[in-house]
Amino acid sequence: MVQYANPLGSGGHVSSLTILSHNSTMSDIEPNNTLPASPEALAASESAKPGPTGDVLKLLGQRFAVFREARPLAIGIHKGLMKLMPELDAGKVRVAMRRHTGSTRYLKAVATGDDRYGLEGQVDGKITAEQKQQAADALRERFKKGADRRREEIKAKQEEERAAALEKERQEKLQQLAQKFARH
Repeated sequence: MVQYANPLGSGGHVSSLTILSHNSTMSDIEPNNTLPASPEALAASESAKPGPTGDVLKLLGQRFAVFREARPLAIGIHKGLMKLMPELDAGKVRVAMRRHTGSTRYLKAVATGDDRYGLEGQVDGKITAEQKQQAADALRERFKKGADRRREEIKAKQEEERAAALEKERQEKLQQLAQKFARH
């Protein structure tokens, strides 16, 4: 269990979050230069009503550089987001924010950064030493789990290769025996 500053909570209270080994990042999102210019036009567009959480993240990444660049978000940023984009489902936004703030790229930004940013990229608060430590701890745990998983995968692969080699040797011996008795 890892503690994190919940950007969706009020007043910057610390909440608990179980970090999953999901390595999603915003790095694969490319800006869409064809976005409608006004919020009204955006609301009318098809992309304003995204289905899955990934669509919400993509839309946020297209519209706001702080999401695209995985900058540490201001506490309570979801409130401003919902005012600017009321057409978004609050539940999907909450899940998308949790996914974004739990990404490795975002946690690295919090662990190494000093400032939090608003939707337009303006500085909107500081990252506390405790929040930096929590992000660093979450990253350390994530990397440790990844290393453990890779070690287990290597061990399993070696076991498979050893079993395959033994089976091949067994088959060769059986073939030799079959040839030996076939001659008599």
